[in-house]
Amino acid sequence: MKKHYDFHPICLLFPRMTDEELRELADDLKIKGLLHDIVLYEGKILDGRNRYLACPMAGVEPRFSEWDGEGSPLEWVISENMVRRHLTSSQRAVLALELLPILEKEAHERKRLSPGRGKNTRKKLRMFSGNGEARQIAARMTNSNAAYVHAVKNIRQQAPELLEKVRNGILKVPDAAKLARLSRSERKGVLRLCEGKPVSAAELHDLTRQVKKETRQRAARAFARSSKSVSNQGIIIGDMDVLWKRLDDDSTDLFMTDPPYADVDSYGRLAELAAAKLKPGGLCLAYTGQLHLPEIMEAMGRHLRYWWMIAVEFGGQHCAIHPRRIQNAWKPIIAYAKPPIRKAPNWLSDHLDGGGRDKQHHDWGQDESEVEYLIQRLTEPGQLVVDPFCGGGTIPAACKTLGRRWLATEVDRATALVARKRLAEMSMSKKRAG
Repeated sequence: MKKHYDFHPICLLFPRMTDEELRELADDLKIKGLLHDIVLYEGKILDGRNRYLACPMAGVEPRFSEWDGEGSPLEWVISENMVRRHLTSSQRAVLALELLPILEKEAHERKRLSPGRGKNTRKKLRMFSGNGEARQIAARMTNSNAAYVHAVKNIRQQAPELLEKVRNGILKVPDAAKLARLSRSERKGVLRLCEGKPVSAAELHDLTRQVKKETRQRAARAFARSSKSVSNQGIIIGDMDVLWKRLDDDSTDLFMTDPPYADVDSYGRLAELAAAKLKPGGLCLAYTGQLHLPEIMEAMGRHLRYWWMIAVEFGGQHCAIHPRRIQNAWKPIIAYAKPPIRKAPNWLSDHLDGGGRDKQHHDWGQDESEVEYLIQRLTEPGQLVVDPFCGGGTIPAACKTLGRRWLATEVDRATALVARKRLAEMSMSKKRAG
């Protein structure tokens, strides 16, 4: 009867091949035979686990030899597999972390033993992996990035299920660290969309955004079903053209909105609506990008008069504008007026420190603090602010905080429900606080 061998803990540091990979290895063994012995140590398989598993599949008799190397068997296995497996820096960082319990056990044993107790003791000490702290030895053995090892340790604490994805090359450490900050259900959703295949940072970003959007919309639909008595929160589902009938001419104190930056026609339609509905001297403020700025300014200038431009500096990372190879560090808010041209009711700065995008309610949501600053400086309590591109409801939320009236439109029903939920929850929070 053939003897069965268990796997040494050192051997288990490296991932087992998938069933498909084992079948491919078995096919290779049928043709070439077993080229390298399966190495044993302390009666267990030290190296060659996948070969051991594939031999029966290939009908090949496994061949064994005892490890007789000098020094540390752990260090020998790590060295052999580092070369053989072409591990990435992320995979090496996981390996370094998983080495720590073994190295810490060695360190404890090394302290217990002393060099002066005979030949056997000295031999055992030579088989340890060296002196020093376990984390330092692990980093040296795996040639790891110390920052990656620290990040992997945090990932293990926050989202241990991601370590296997890093170990198998599906995720890199920086990407796994970002995923670890998501809720468990969101992580599960992203991993489901990965389908077990390696993904780039850009692909992971898109998948994360998709899952967050789906989560927001599910919560908003559930809220709408459970709160049928809640009003529309001043947010109409539909195109901004509905505002032609909903607003009286010369009735609006401020238009403030964030249209799609590449849709020049929307800016023209916005300016035409504002020219009719703004009070004389009223302003229309619109976020925009720089790429289509000349065309946008021309479109708005057909209906309104240029008033000023405000620069909002990005609070986080710069935005890459690939068509120009520009690392964009700020965004403009252009202000147009319905004649006559008047000065602002209060002094305001044309350079704002932006807080970054508010992605809690919409992928492209603006920071509420910069919106509040402008609304507070340009309007008085009780005045009307109109937002024809509501998105996640940042501008209506700012109006609610500041005691301004608002009216908004949003063409996407799911997005509008998210904004309505946001405003309704603000009211409920205020009631609880009161």
